[in-house]
Amino acid sequence: MEMSIANQKDIETIIKLRKEQLLDQGMPATENIDDNMRAYFENVFEQNNIYQVFLIENEQIVSTGAVVFQQIPPAYDNYTGVEGYITNVYTIKSYRGLGLGKHVLDQLLTKCKEENISVVNLKASSQAAPLYSKIGFIKNASSMTIELENSEVNQF
Repeated sequence: MEMSIANQKDIETIIKLRKEQLLDQGMPATENIDDNMRAYFENVFEQNNIYQVFLIENEQIVSTGAVVFQQIPPAYDNYTGVEGYITNVYTIKSYRGLGLGKHVLDQLLTKCKEENISVVNLKASSQAAPLYSKIGFIKNASSMTIELENSEVNQF
């Protein structure tokens, strides 16, 4: 299995995978969101505010995930005001249960540590919440958060 880091040329692939993920999570495709997603991903890639990885086997993306770097007001516990937001974590059905989501997550959290990001948030599907809890994310009212100083992150 090989890992690849996505770039702006991969936006159409990211959109396709994101739509598969949303449908897989039970969200009906009630609107055409392609243009909005394209504009969003063009912006975050242009601003260098996204790090998305692909796990590839036999020339097929089998798992993916991203961390988006978001600016918030600085605080005493986050003096830079930059947080990571994990999104687009998705493994195709035939590759689930092999630990690929954890490998993707480890890569994203390692990147956050390299960028000196101390707070990482995400919104978890009910299917994925146990994985995030196991890694160290703590559930709160609307999302889950991990403080990287106290987590176990493994290199892929």
